[in-house]
Amino acid sequence: MEVPFWFVKGAGYALGYFEAWDVYSMEAVAEAAEPEQAPVVLGFGGMMMESAWLDRYGIDPPSCRMSATATLRRNLSDMPMIAEAELGRLPYYGEDDSCVLADPEQAADFVSATGVDCLAVSIGNVHLCTDGESTVDLNRLRAIRSALDVPLVIHGGSGFPTDVVRAVVEVGVSLFHVGSIMKRRFFEETRSVLLKRSETVDYQAWVGSRKDEDFLLPGKHAVQDAVRRKLCLYGAAGRHT
Repeated sequence: MEVPFWFVKGAGYALGYFEAWDVYSMEAVAEAAEPEQAPVVLGFGGMMMESAWLDRYGIDPPSCRMSATATLRRNLSDMPMIAEAELGRLPYYGEDDSCVLADPEQAADFVSATGVDCLAVSIGNVHLCTDGESTVDLNRLRAIRSALDVPLVIHGGSGFPTDVVRAVVEVGVSLFHVGSIMKRRFFEETRSVLLKRSETVDYQAWVGSRKDEDFLLPGKHAVQDAVRRKLCLYGAAGRHT
């Protein structure tokens, strides 16, 4: 399968994989990208071979994840799909000592053995962080970039430090996964709207009407603004022609 045009090392920009959870959030991503003429990756969740994720859904983990990843990639060879893997372990926001940073040599061996199209790496980035920013290891990222050629991906994009985004893009990061900040903005704006409403509820107008009274619209607009800011930060604005 041909690698999409935005997954090119050295393109000078990166995209956001924005995690939509309903129609309103999906529309928010699309309506943020269109006026910016920015390509995006619109996500609706996925399956992971991470122990906590598998345990949550009652799925037995594969005996060898490297072998399972290689098999998955082979099965996708005739499909318009990309296999992305993650190396290392990102901590969840609030955890103290669960971070496992990606090793450059191990990263090269993993990509060679599995054939994945892109690799998400742990360089200090953190899942679910919407307060403050994580601290990342740029030298480690450079070493990983030197060890392999596939596009690199950053998970934990919500709390990724804004002042190093351009630097990691120049190194070769092509995609940022973003979700938590979108949900936080949606929740905060929706809660604010509801707290200002009267006790008399017009269910038809308030829920899903798409009129001014629809309490979900301000949340959608807040998500739209958050996505637009990320697209501009990643240098993706104006890249879709």
